[in-house]
Amino acid sequence: MTAAAGRTRPARRAYWLFALLCLPGCSYSIVRGNEINDRAAATIERQLEKIRGLSFKSPVPMEAKSAEELRSYLREELDREYAPEKIGALARIYEALGLLPPHVDLGAALLKLYSAQIAGFYDPREGKLFLVPSGVPSAGWMINVLQFVLRRDLVNEMLLSHELTHALQDQNYGTLAAADDPSNDDRSLAIHAVLEGDATLSGFAYVLGGLKQATLLDLVQRLSAVPAELEATLPDTPPILRDSLVFQYSAGAHFVALAYLRGGWAAVNALLAHPPTSTEQILWPEKYFIRPDTPTDVRLGGLDDYRSNMEWTEAEENTLGALSIRILAEGFFDRARAEHVAQGWDGDRLAAYTRGDVMHIYWMTLWDSDDEAGEFFAAEREILARKRTNPSVVATPERVVSEGDAPYWLERRGSKVLVSLGVPIAELGKRVDDVWARTVFVRPGIQMDLDLAKSGKLGKSGKLRKLGG
Repeated sequence: MTAAAGRTRPARRAYWLFALLCLPGCSYSIVRGNEINDRAAATIERQLEKIRGLSFKSPVPMEAKSAEELRSYLREELDREYAPEKIGALARIYEALGLLPPHVDLGAALLKLYSAQIAGFYDPREGKLFLVPSGVPSAGWMINVLQFVLRRDLVNEMLLSHELTHALQDQNYGTLAAADDPSNDDRSLAIHAVLEGDATLSGFAYVLGGLKQATLLDLVQRLSAVPAELEATLPDTPPILRDSLVFQYSAGAHFVALAYLRGGWAAVNALLAHPPTSTEQILWPEKYFIRPDTPTDVRLGGLDDYRSNMEWTEAEENTLGALSIRILAEGFFDRARAEHVAQGWDGDRLAAYTRGDVMHIYWMTLWDSDDEAGEFFAAEREILARKRTNPSVVATPERVVSEGDAPYWLERRGSKVLVSLGVPIAELGKRVDDVWARTVFVRPGIQMDLDLAKSGKLGKSGKLRKLGG
């Protein structure tokens, strides 16, 4: 999917200039009469194959959609993916954790975010590409004149080449299916970041006729401003939604650019074949390229009573990941502390069960060291104290137990931290003991060697140099 850039209202004179110079009937227009120009699209396909070193395995059906058609399509997709009770339960879980403010309509917030920002998308289920030209902001009179002089529809060329790159990824690597795995949101988001970062760079490479290092550095620098721009554009959108979306484009482009600088498009293709498995690796690329830090698989145990009891319904079981933890911490602390808290993440698993209006949540996290687990424990202790002002709290250096209407249990054992929310205090001790005793931590296998040290992209500290720096 393609996020539209921030916009400014053009002067009336510039608007009419654009209308006169770029009439829908122009031979070079990508969209003509609400249909995609097949000849222009074929030209982009051929050139994109040369740029990316990949071939289309089958034709890509294309269709132009209006803004209203887009909204209806997205509504259908959300309804297909999330039943009303499912999205309601997710909202309750995120609110309990501190990732959402109270009483947010999560479905409406998702629809608003995506329909406001998408100008094109590729649907891997149908293998079909859609463009939404009416959702593209005005590019400004200078770009419009340039398009007329060059006889090129630059904005829609960018959009189409971006979405066609998704088709290439899908047909050659099947990565879009892997990215839509609902059982691990963290891994899914990391793969999406590679897909969107690749498509973003490919779109610019097509329009510019290549991607020189200086151009790439400038592009990544400019993309770093996107989070602030989107926050200004959609200030009421919860950060867990807004920041997760923009992460795919801004952080994703930075991550893919590091691979491109190492070995061109062949290195980018290697990312598609061996994608990162956590947002941690996107946020701190040295954990992928230099000192691989593949997350530990956390398999929650001790929950058989919920799983076998027909009175209880599983509302969610998933992995939140480093990005979500950073977003959570940013809601309560400054950016530096939030970054520090999240950086030691090594794995987590959350499970939530409902019985009527009752919800029990268990969230086990694993950290790179005891000290980093202690950092998270201290931060989570403050978050819970601010969110749940229960009158009775029993605390030790490694455990906090709170009674009342919103009971919780927070405990650290070495490099592991367990959070339990909503479980009555009378049964809480036995339940968390079972989770501690039966949860399994499976160490990851060996990651493909993608060491950047050999390519000179390391600073003296051994960390990746910042692009543009």
